[in-house]
Amino acid sequence: MNASTNVAARKPDTFPSMLERFKGEIGRALPKHLDGDRMARIALTSFRSNPKLAKCEPRSVFASIIVASQLGLEPGVMGQCYLIPYKDECQLQIGYQGLIELVRRSGKIKRVEAHVVHANDTFTYRTGMQTVLEHEPVLEGDPGEPRLAYAVAEFVSGGFHVEVMTKHQIEAIRDRSQNVQNAKKYGKKTPWDTDPEEMWRKTLVRRICKYLPKSAELATAIALENTSDRGAQQHIDIDDAIDGTWAPVEADDDAAVVVEMPKEKIAAATPAPAPAPTAAPESAPASQETETAAPTAGDTTPSAADQEPGIFGLSDAMDRLLMESARVAGVTREQLIAQYGRIDLSNYNGVRADLKSMAEGG
Repeated sequence: MNASTNVAARKPDTFPSMLERFKGEIGRALPKHLDGDRMARIALTSFRSNPKLAKCEPRSVFASIIVASQLGLEPGVMGQCYLIPYKDECQLQIGYQGLIELVRRSGKIKRVEAHVVHANDTFTYRTGMQTVLEHEPVLEGDPGEPRLAYAVAEFVSGGFHVEVMTKHQIEAIRDRSQNVQNAKKYGKKTPWDTDPEEMWRKTLVRRICKYLPKSAELATAIALENTSDRGAQQHIDIDDAIDGTWAPVEADDDAAVVVEMPKEKIAAATPAPAPAPTAAPESAPASQETETAAPTAGDTTPSAADQEPGIFGLSDAMDRLLMESARVAGVTREQLIAQYGRIDLSNYNGVRADLKSMAEGG
């Protein structure tokens, strides 16, 4: 019996039946500018247009739809996001247009765009006390091969931010992608092969996003992309997606960050317990834009025995989330160590998914 047969035996739900059963949850997750019925139709169309999605576990496809709904992005032809089969899991991939849409929604960016510069274009870029960028593309005739790309963001408050990358820099990022490496190994194509210039623009938008004000939605979208690039499974749990508490692990320069889904559309059943008063640091900077590493509502502080440092290669916030999942599943830290050994970025999401399954009696 193969893995897909095991999944089917354990999860008898089909995606269309789950979509109908949880249509109300999709509606509650959506922002005002999206309609629940329209999102359900788009989701069903995406599922039926890609036969490989039928081989994925239906709950992972549905969970990806819920996360897309909370981000306010539509899967499919508009290029905002895509449902991508990865082994037996559906992954949510954010498109170039989706990233731009999330940047604009911050309310602090007036304009953001990215362009590819070809060999026969006229292009000038100077930086210093003032930045000068001028691009005159060839609109008729042969523009030549792509040689670099740039992104420009104009702030509502005035001023610009510019990012420029050469062909060598862009292709170095492409070649580091685990998905690209796997595709080459098995002779398959990726969007870098079928839509290279769109991927160039997307690379520049992702680069400039590092320097722009971030909403929780944008931070989550970038974390999804980084997880996919590493060739790791996103492990989007359906209950966490509905609750808005799913936390992808983002690895950036060896620093682990837990990014939580936006919470404004989640109706809390009970108020979170008031935290114990603690002394504030003398000079703690206020966070103004990005939500990172905040434990979800309802998390409990690990006991003194659970606070032993150095056991796992995780940040404090990630460790708290892990131990809360273990507590719900009735598993101790010692049992986790015996079962998994070291838990770090490479297996963190998988361990949390296992604990969730244990808690549900799976």
